Amino acid sequence: MARSQSMSKSIIIFVSLVVLALTGLNLWRSFTQMRTAIYAEARSDLRQAADTFEAMVELRLRDLSLVVESILQDDALSSAFAARDREAVAARIVPYFDGLDQLAGINQMQFHTPPAVSFLRANSPHQYGDNLAAFRTTVLVANRRQMPVRGLEVGRSGPGLRVVYPVFHQDEHVGSFELAGTLDSLLATLQATMEVGFSIGIYEEVFEQARRFDALVNDVLARGSVYYRHSRPIYADLAARFSPETESYELNGNTHIAEEFVLRDYSGEEIGALLLAVSIQDELDAVMSGFLNTALGSIVVGLLALAIMTFYVKRKLKPLGSTATALEEIAGGGGDLRQRIKGASTDEVGRVAMAFNNFVGGLSEMMATIRSSTDTLSEVGSSLVTNMEETSSAITEISANIASVKNQVITQATGITETSSTVEQISKNIESLDKRIEDQASGLRQSSAAIEQMIANIQSVTMTLESSAQRFDALKRAAEDGRTKIDGMNDILTQVAAQSDGLLEANVAIQHIASQTNLLAMNAAIEAAHAGEHGRGFAVVADEIRKLAEGAAAQATESTATLQSVKSAIDNVVDASGSVSVSFTDLHKLVSETHELELQIKGSMDEQSSGSTEILQALSSMNDITTEVSEGSKEMNQGSRMITDEMQRLIEISESVRQSMEEMSSGADQITAAVTQIVEMTGTNQEAVQTVSELISRFKLEGDA
Repeated sequence: MARSQSMSKSIIIFVSLVVLALTGLNLWRSFTQMRTAIYAEARSDLRQAADTFEAMVELRLRDLSLVVESILQDDALSSAFAARDREAVAARIVPYFDGLDQLAGINQMQFHTPPAVSFLRANSPHQYGDNLAAFRTTVLVANRRQMPVRGLEVGRSGPGLRVVYPVFHQDEHVGSFELAGTLDSLLATLQATMEVGFSIGIYEEVFEQARRFDALVNDVLARGSVYYRHSRPIYADLAARFSPETESYELNGNTHIAEEFVLRDYSGEEIGALLLAVSIQDELDAVMSGFLNTALGSIVVGLLALAIMTFYVKRKLKPLGSTATALEEIAGGGGDLRQRIKGASTDEVGRVAMAFNNFVGGLSEMMATIRSSTDTLSEVGSSLVTNMEETSSAITEISANIASVKNQVITQATGITETSSTVEQISKNIESLDKRIEDQASGLRQSSAAIEQMIANIQSVTMTLESSAQRFDALKRAAEDGRTKIDGMNDILTQVAAQSDGLLEANVAIQHIASQTNLLAMNAAIEAAHAGEHGRGFAVVADEIRKLAEGAAAQATESTATLQSVKSAIDNVVDASGSVSVSFTDLHKLVSETHELELQIKGSMDEQSSGSTEILQALSSMNDITTEVSEGSKEMNQGSRMITDEMQRLIEISESVRQSMEEMSSGADQITAAVTQIVEMTGTNQEAVQTVSELISRFKLEGDA
């Protein structure tokens, strides 16, 4: 009964723990799913808020564009701006500005002259003339492209809405008109309608380009941006701590979800980020409250179920107590297998009791069968011991015969191994001889090829020498002919030199005649002067004769110098011709000597060609003999390899026989050991059968007294 109660308690505890675990797991999963849904919904709300803000910006830009288009339809205003009449423009534009709804956030209205010079500010009429090109790119783009530009642009105090239109007068571009506003009203509307907080961050380099005013006290520098505008002070701390990987943030004891969205200017370039946050503390508190209430209800229901289950389990497990008591009586009552469980029900516990009764009945029959079998085993074991002793004697004799055959096989294998080694050595010697014969044949073939090449070279050299002999003959004749012609030229040059001397003498005579003619002309001129008017014509002739004489003298002087130069050159040529003649004589002698030497070389080459031919024939004969020796060596090598292969097969056969004998010897040893072991096991078996018989006799079976 104690075991039945212990089992019922174990079942109750186990089921209770399972129910509590499953209940807790379902509650925690429900809580986690609701918490995840709250986070997802909050992030969806933030994305919707960002989309709403973007739509509000676009709608406000469209409204500002309509306002600008309406103002620029004033032809008088455009005419005054084209004429650069600042007072007239102010008179018409300031009322427009004062008439706009200031709550809409419009804080700037001004005209610019190209490229970006302020002409008139409606919000500050006395401030103009400053160049905005360095930081007001919307104005530069509108004037350069002559197209409207609208969107966000970072100014000195932060990002704002800006619409810039080009202004035309009589189809001529005269400047631009700007209407700008802040984001305050849009952010206030977003905060009120979507219940979100915000923090605006602008990239540092963008603020520097916009020439921002002095930094504010609540500026937060994080992630390369300046967060300067916060809906509440706690969002300044959020801007400093924000990270895309962080799931939630604790701000003033409340859990917040935050997302950062990119801010882009009129051109689509990133200028900063809009950090939006929303508190989910109320939703989390509601989920936690529901979780606690559900958990409490689950605990109450679990306790009631536990009480009911305890009563039911104890009632159902009561028959198991009776079964346990019966088993204890069988185990401790001398092995009485005649006991049975009575009054079992038809449920699972009753089926266990019936199974116990069937088990005890079957066990009783099994014990009776085992008792009969042990008697038979005892008789068989005695007979087996006798047979195993006879088998052991026969195996011992077989092992002795196997050992004798094994020794004979080992002796034969040793002789075969030594013979195989001798045959292998002979085979190696034959292979070495064959290799040397191959090397000798290769050397003879190379020598034959070299001799053939040398004969070919000798024949080529002989032909070259014959061709050179013919050329030397021609060269010898040419040298002789050249020497003859040089000698003739020397004779001619000698005659020219002699005639040059005659020319020099003639030229000296011409100079003398010119001198005398000049003197005669001078005398004629003197006489003409004495004749006065009658001798004037003769004076002219005398003057011309004088000039002709002077020219002839000068020409004769130049001719003398030229003839002397020519004579000097001819003398040099005569000397050179003499040297050339000597050189040709030496050349003729050298050519003759070289020709004779070449004839001697040709004779030697003919003798060497004849000797090389005889050597080639001898090498051919040696090559034929070497080929025959090589073929015989190959046949011997092949025969020795066949003998070696047969010896190797014989060694393998001997080794196989030896291994088989060893296996037979080992098998005989194993059989002997097995017989010995069987004898020992038979004895052990006899003892075990005796022990089983004694144990079985302790059980009380059907039919026992």
